[in-house]
Amino acid sequence: MDSIGNIFNDLMTASDLIADAIIKRTRPLEDELSTSEAYGLYGRRWVEDRLRTGLLHRSAIGNRLVYSRHELECLRASERIQRDHLIAANRKTRI
Repeated sequence: MDSIGNIFNDLMTASDLIADAIIKRTRPLEDELSTSEAYGLYGRRWVEDRLRTGLLHRSAIGNRLVYSRHELECLRASERIQRDHLIAANRKTRI
């Protein structure tokens, strides 16, 4: 993808993450995901791997474990940006 496309995608991701952060602060219950919801949206292995490495956190509320949708989305976006940078760097070394 060209650089304009990358910038566009990064800006769209950033605006979505800002909207998620606003929801988290103004309506925190809407930001919470149960364990089964997090597994369903992001994949059990992905969630558990990120927990194990300390990149993801969960909270206990009563007898349930909850995840922050905003934190999950930020982590997913960070991984996508890192992947895109690695791909771009790899392309430069092949030229």
